Amino acid sequence: MGYVMKNNELEKDFQFYLDNLIDLEKKYKGKFIAIKNCKVIGSYTTYEEAFEETTKSNELGTFLIQKADTNPNNYMFTINRFTVVA
Repeated sequence: MGYVMKNNELEKDFQFYLDNLIDLEKKYKGKFIAIKNCKVIGSYTTYEEAFEETTKSNELGTFLIQKADTNPNNYMFTINRFTVVA
């Protein structure tokens, strides 16, 4: 038996990020924000801090971390997940 998370929710979260980027940048300028279910669930100084803190209460593969910056070079769509196959 295996578990694989569908990425539809993460795609929606990424689209939320893109659609709201100007406002997110104004509010969280330069911070790394964790997004889940089209909501910002945390903001952090570094990617590492965002990852470490967000994984304390959210399962891998259920959230995105993005930099609140309108520079397209800073866009990421990294899916952190694990798969258990038994």
